[in-house]
Amino acid sequence: MWSVSLLMRNAARTLSARYWSAFVASLLYWLFFIVCVVTLYLLNGRLFLLDVFLMALCFFTYNGCLFVGLKRFFQEFRIGGAPFATLLSPLQSFCVVRIFFILLWRQVITLLFSLLLVFPGIWKAYELKMVPFLLAENPELSQKRAFTLSRQMTKHEKFRLFLLEVPFFIVWGVSIFFLGYFALAVFLFSFPFYCAVQAEAYALLRAKAFSENWTAQDELSGFHRYPIPAMEDLEYEK
Repeated sequence: MWSVSLLMRNAARTLSARYWSAFVASLLYWLFFIVCVVTLYLLNGRLFLLDVFLMALCFFTYNGCLFVGLKRFFQEFRIGGAPFATLLSPLQSFCVVRIFFILLWRQVITLLFSLLLVFPGIWKAYELKMVPFLLAENPELSQKRAFTLSRQMTKHEKFRLFLLEVPFFIVWGVSIFFLGYFALAVFLFSFPFYCAVQAEAYALLRAKAFSENWTAQDELSGFHRYPIPAMEDLEYEK
């Protein structure tokens, strides 16, 4: 059994000595998006084809390469000194296009469920929440296998996964309401903690998948452990 406070503490412990590395990685993740948005604003529709190309490139990058790369970075970050190049790790596997379409299909399914009512869409989003983490660990996973494994991992866990994100939603919502443009700074500085907490959740559900024999080492072989200064091992309550 796990608790929200347990994962929060583990994430805080991971970030305590290396927060700025995580912050820089998060900033690099958003930098490309910011550059695309600023460029589109400056072009102001004068070059239609370039606008379309930039929008397509931005969507492809964030729904594929960088999105999965960020998940892998924080998984490796929680156990070692992950390099920033990990953000581009999907490019090294030559599966980035397939990853993009798997995640796109995940979004389409979630959207279709959302058309029924809001709740089915939220339920489906949390059911498939582990898909990008699974693809970060094993880019060779098929769409069917990634979806099935995510369903198994999140069974009876969806509500607690939702509770894990509620504090961040509250902080970001309140900052937008009271701080205006300064809410962007709140988001950027808290985003590494959000990613670290999500990495803890995946690590825990991954351990659950192994204990239930839903997967094996040949399918999920783990993440590279880069050397870092002395670091306490994270422990989960039994």
